[in-house]
Amino acid sequence: MKAAFTEKRIFPRINLKLPFRYRIVGSKDVYASRLRDISVGGIGFVSEKFIPSSTNMRLEIGIPLKIINLMGRVVWSCNLSHSDRYRIGVEFTKISYKDRCNLADYLNGHLFNLLKKG
Repeated sequence: MKAAFTEKRIFPRINLKLPFRYRIVGSKDVYASRLRDISVGGIGFVSEKFIPSSTNMRLEIGIPLKIINLMGRVVWSCNLSHSDRYRIGVEFTKISYKDRCNLADYLNGHLFNLLKKG
């Protein structure tokens, strides 16, 4: 029997494949990847390595003409079926007001364009 999933996100996620880089706090290794989804409060991505919940990380997210720098914390991590990769959910813990506004403007513009097309 499958357990019921309760949505706990405050902000809706948008499926966007934006480039980003991350570094786990305390490590010098920097990883590059693409987002699966994003909101003004967090991101989801796929990783080749397991990253446990509560891991703090520095993130650089590339939106057109800007790089958003912030801190995040892994909220959940699970193995993808039939794969050696992991789906990771990160909550933003520290982001400047300016970067949050830039990100919100970009996401709102993206949503507006999707609604206009559909």
